[in-house]
Amino acid sequence: MQFGATNVIVDVADALDTATCHSYFFLFQGLGPHDHPADQRPDHASVEFPLQLISCGRYFDTYRYHGEAWQMVAREIYADFAGDASRHMRAPVP
Repeated sequence: MQFGATNVIVDVADALDTATCHSYFFLFQGLGPHDHPADQRPDHASVEFPLQLISCGRYFDTYRYHGEAWQMVAREIYADFAGDASRHMRAPVP
């Protein structure tokens, strides 16, 4: 899985106690022959999943400065595209 964020724009308030951030995100995923045991067929042949975009969109974040650290207090997520996420974040095989 590959995740990325781009075109990050941060705007810090004049009082230096709040900030907002706008960015774009993208998520790619692909599976090879030995990436996840649940993707093995009963005959032990692998089920491959070619590298592909499975999601992209925008984040709008709000931060506040508390004491000595910045903390995210809100995130709005706008998913502009959702692809085949059937192999994304699967539970581990016991």
